[in-house]
Amino acid sequence: MARRRDDSAQQPVGGLLTAFSPFGSGIKGVLVSLLGMVIGVLFWRVWCELMIVVFNIYDVLKDIRNRGSGLS
Repeated sequence: MARRRDDSAQQPVGGLLTAFSPFGSGIKGVLVSLLGMVIGVLFWRVWCELMIVVFNIYDVLKDIRNRGSGLS
């Protein structure tokens, strides 16, 4: 007869890992993960828009400098 493996010793370890996980388990973990993903996407969008504004300001300053040097 084959011996069954006793998983009862491993269950407390899994429970402790779940209890101390940063997001919890179940639906709470899924919701927190989705919220983190949305916040990450929004942060990335704001960062990209900021870079566009910075480079547009640089282009405008170059134009002003070039117009100023042409008048002298």
